[in-house]
Amino acid sequence: MKTKFGTMRGGHPTPILLSLSTILGLAVAVALGYIASWRTPQVDSLLIILITAACTAPVLATAAWALLVDLSTVAGRADRVEESIESHWANEALSGMATDNLLTLGLLTAVVSIGRVELPTQHLLLGLLLLNMASFGVRYLVAQRKGS
Repeated sequence: MKTKFGTMRGGHPTPILLSLSTILGLAVAVALGYIASWRTPQVDSLLIILITAACTAPVLATAAWALLVDLSTVAGRADRVEESIESHWANEALSGMATDNLLTLGLLTAVVSIGRVELPTQHLLLGLLLLNMASFGVRYLVAQRKGS
């Protein structure tokens, strides 16, 4: 039987899947908050744990659900996702993003080596990540609008 949130692998019902996903997500979020509190001993640890847990728990609970759910039991899911039009759009966007990535890395390498420019690695990597995300997003939307 297909439901909105599916059932857990092994045939367990939806309420157990959602409860376990939430518990796992919260547990990992609190653990991450505890680890994050080590980096700033001058701030109250409980406050850091709560803020980190509040920010990461929804994403981690969703990730736990994705790992535990039997995808064939989710209502409205395509049977062969790899053959869907969305998958085709994503592949087109990934292909273009790879080209953008190579071009950007080549130009950055040339600027850094020829110009002897010192760039902080953390900022460089963050910029490259944001550029790749933007490139993928724009290319995906273009492919979607074209309907190719």
